[in-house]
Amino acid sequence: MCSIESGTPPFQFEWIKDGMRFKEDERITLVVTEDISTLIIKKTKPADAGNYTCIAKNAYGTDAHTTGLIVMGELS
Repeated sequence: MCSIESGTPPFQFEWIKDGMRFKEDERITLVVTEDISTLIIKKTKPADAGNYTCIAKNAYGTDAHTTGLIVMGELS
């Protein structure tokens, strides 16, 4: 989840994984409100692991935050 603590709306959000844009699909969706963007990954896979960056923009500037996702599980 990526949220705005302060700033002037409207805000635009963008998510990137490992430095590259990715597209939503049946497993990966974005839910966006005025000041919050949530990235939802259903049924994670090892390929989903990586660094995810949320970029928030408005008329006055841009800010970003990156966090890592580790996918652990049993191999079958």
